[in-house]
This record gives sequence, structure tokens and C-alpha cells, in this order.
Amino acid sequence: TAMLALVDPFPPHIRRRGHICSRLRGFIRLNDLRYLQERVYHAIMHPLHMDKFREFSNSGEAHRWAQWSYRTKPYPGTATLFLAEASLSQTAGSSLGWGELVANLHTHTIPGNHGMMVKHPHVTRLATLMQSLIDAAQKENLSPPGKNSINR
Repeated sequence: TAMLALVDPFPPHIRRRGHICSRLRGFIRLNDLRYLQERVYHAIMHPLHMDKFREFSNSGEAHRWAQWSYRTKPYPGTATLFLAEASLSQTAGSSLGWGELVANLHTHTIPGNHGMMVKHPHVTRLATLMQSLIDAAQKENLSPPGKNSINR
């Protein structure tokens, strides 16, 4: 038995509340011209399958390019979403958009924001939840043949 855990990610097709406005403010202040340039490169080169000719200045550019290129597909299995409490206010719904992609999604809310959920004291709750799910998956894997295991 395997466990798929998502730790407070936004799917690429979901836009956070205020995301567009903050980007526009950055363009107006000329802070995000490099970002705009990268978006234009991607909009032109990716549909033409010219990605391999793109050289990145840093890992941030490579990360953004990968995120923009990725297309989500429905996942028929089970996944667990560990959601930062502060992320709930950034999108509609309680699953950051993963509920429409994952057939069987279990959500656990962790106090704090995205950065704080992996720091003390919130990381303790995250670790405890993860460990209990790992233990349950291992126990299920060791159970005798029945409804929770696969007969080979």
C-alpha cells in the first residue's frame, strides 16, 4: 500500500485570490518585468515545442517553466491533503482545487500558513498526522487477505 500526500500545494490550474492584482501591481512598479518576459517566452516557445532551446538563468525560472507547462490530470486513487489553515482564504472551497482532481481526497488542516506549517509548533501536528497515516498504511499492507488487501 502506498500513500500519496500533498503538503499545501495549489494545483497549476488554480489561481489564488488576489494573484492577478498583485502581479499587475508588480508590473506597474516594474518589479516583475523578468516574470513577464518569462511568461511571454513560455507562451511562444511551449506551444511550438521549443522548450529544449530555452536556457534558464536560475532554478526559479526552471521551476516556473515546469509549473506553467504541467497539465493536471484526474487521479483515480486516494490522496491526503495537508492544508495550511491560512490557504483556505486564498481559494474557493476547502481543498485548494484538488477535490476536482482526486477521486478520494482526505483533507487535514494544519494551523498557520504555508511556511509555518513545517515549523515548530505546527510541524508537530503535521508529523503526528503523517505518522499515523503511514502506520495505518503499513498495518493495512500487513493484514491478511481480505477487503483491504490485494490477492496475488
